[in-house]
Amino acid sequence: MNVLILGAAGKTGSALVEQALTRGHTVTAFVHSPDEYQRTDVRLASGDARDQASILAALQGQDAVIDALGSHIPFLKTTLETDTARNVITAMTEAGVRRLLVISTIGESDSTRNVHDFYKHFIMPTLLRGVMKDKASMEQAVEQSPLDWTIVRAAGLRDGDPKGVRVVSPESAEKVRFITRADVAAFLLDQLTSTEYLHQAVGIANPEEVSAPQPA
Repeated sequence: MNVLILGAAGKTGSALVEQALTRGHTVTAFVHSPDEYQRTDVRLASGDARDQASILAALQGQDAVIDALGSHIPFLKTTLETDTARNVITAMTEAGVRRLLVISTIGESDSTRNVHDFYKHFIMPTLLRGVMKDKASMEQAVEQSPLDWTIVRAAGLRDGDPKGVRVVSPESAEKVRFITRADVAAFLLDQLTSTEYLHQAVGIANPEEVSAPQPA
């Protein structure tokens, strides 16, 4: 499958590129600074993900798009994810590319039930207020699109070897902490050939990072 990966130079994006190639996919890596990107085994596309001409050019011949752009910079006010999603949706619709996978975070929308109280009441409304607002707008844009979309809400991202994936439902009210980037990449790539979570936002974490709901 021909896959366009946005944010390919980031930590999660790098894991996606590596695993996609291992699985036999043909990867187009979309990066902002091509001179700093070292891989030579991918097709390289560059530019601002909010620029429609750049995305349209990168979309030629693609079967799917994985959007791995994002930020968790404290106190950052940003619309990067929202602007990118809207631009990508418009470009994909014009180019006739339908499969869109997007990384978001557990803690968004109804998945606030799955985060621990300290994070929910102190971190999200302060340090990550701008980032969470951007992710909410991004998710809304994706959900309202005509594409075949899946939003993958990851627990806290960290490096490390894969540990397996546990799907976490907001209805369960289970609490989560972390997931490795390698596991996020594997789960996203699994969705390229699956319709199980089509038109859904799905939460994931490493199994050992999921605990029972906290008592009321």
